[in-house]
Amino acid sequence: MKDLLFFSETFAKMNRFHYNKGKSFAKKIDE
Repeated sequence: MKDLLFFSETFAKMNRFHYNKGKSFAKKIDE
C-alpha cells in the first residue's frame, strides 16, 4: 500500500512537471 501511495505521488509530480512545461511551451507559441 505504501508503494502505491509513493507511485501516485511521483506520478502527480511528473504530471505537474509536464503540465507546467506544456503551459510555458504554449506561451512561447502564443508570443
